[in-house]
Amino acid sequence: TVFIMNSITIGVSCDLGKGWLGWVWIDGFFAAVFSFEIAIKLWLVGAKEYVCGGDWRWHYFEVALVVVGWFDIAVTLVTQGTNQPANFAVLRIVRLARLLRLIRLCHLEIFADLVAMIKGALGGIKTLLWSTVLISIPLYAVAILCRETLGHLHEGGNGAEAFATLPLSFFTVFRCVVGAECTNLEGKPIFALVAQSHGWLYGCAYCVVQLFMTFGLFNVIIAIFVENVIAGAKTNDQLLKRHRLADQNFFAFKMSELAALIVNMYNSKMGLEELVDAPFTPEELLDQASGIEITPELFAEVRKDTKFTDILRDLDVADEDTFNLFHTLDVDGSGTIDLEELFEGVQKLRGDARRSDVVAVNFMLQRMSTEFKACWKKSFKRLRENEESLRSLERLLAYDSTRCSEAIMRQEVV
Repeated sequence: TVFIMNSITIGVSCDLGKGWLGWVWIDGFFAAVFSFEIAIKLWLVGAKEYVCGGDWRWHYFEVALVVVGWFDIAVTLVTQGTNQPANFAVLRIVRLARLLRLIRLCHLEIFADLVAMIKGALGGIKTLLWSTVLISIPLYAVAILCRETLGHLHEGGNGAEAFATLPLSFFTVFRCVVGAECTNLEGKPIFALVAQSHGWLYGCAYCVVQLFMTFGLFNVIIAIFVENVIAGAKTNDQLLKRHRLADQNFFAFKMSELAALIVNMYNSKMGLEELVDAPFTPEELLDQASGIEITPELFAEVRKDTKFTDILRDLDVADEDTFNLFHTLDVDGSGTIDLEELFEGVQKLRGDARRSDVVAVNFMLQRMSTEFKACWKKSFKRLRENEESLRSLERLLAYDSTRCSEAIMRQEVV
């Protein structure tokens, strides 16, 4: 709000109350507010983090704008009531640099689409530059043709004066083909005058060039430019998603929110006091959440809360993966989910399916297959050994049985 109000006052001061001293005091008020903001940030994050942290570029930018603002106020007060301010054209331009504070608004989530469009347009600048070269080549050829055929007739008028020199001829062709503004100083159509005075061959040539440029070259350029802009916007989204997936602090913060939601839902179900406004540390919160076994009923209640859906969306978990999420997270099939299963499962569900996931599953299956084969060979070897042992035992029993039978027969004979 302060940025927008400052920008509005800069615009209003350009037309209303020129030389009014009140504008100086208003600028001083905004400069003091921004200086106070810098002081608060220094106190909160510390000087080292402010100067060398991740946002050091923005911090230097803010300090530079505040310095420019105070310098502008000082110069205005010194030169007040004299004719010297008229000589400070450069200072006025520097003063407009304070409007660059509006760039900071791009950090707000409400301007996410605007930032995406800007980055997409920046991604298409290369295509736009090459498009300029591609358009200039046929226009330059037509300009040379018009200069050679009509340039020497410029004194007679009737549209030929627009092709007196090569730069003028190129500018005229550019106006007629690209700018769609093909009139002379009197407002008369140039090529209509040329065709009427010097033959309709020029009119036919103009129509052919217009058709080729409009329906051929322009459409191709627009298609390529739009494709590059969309690709640039998608690349920006992928970079942001990649940054979110790599940010462990963000994941830990969202998991603490999810743990607090589960604890509150569990306490509400058990008739205990909720922890919404309680000053619990992350360690205490995890201690309470780790003792909770999440049942299908409790998980269904948690899923109904919009905060749960928002947390999963912030973590780039697809909505389709949340339908059977409980069975997905219940790895051991115990019918309940503990905190470790929940955190590990959500972390693995983040982002789109990647080739590394397929490769990891493939390697896991290969390792399981190798271990199974080794276990099978070991078991088969033990079975063979047991079989040999049983056969040896069988032979031993048969031998003992034969000896017992012989002994019994001898006793009977005696």
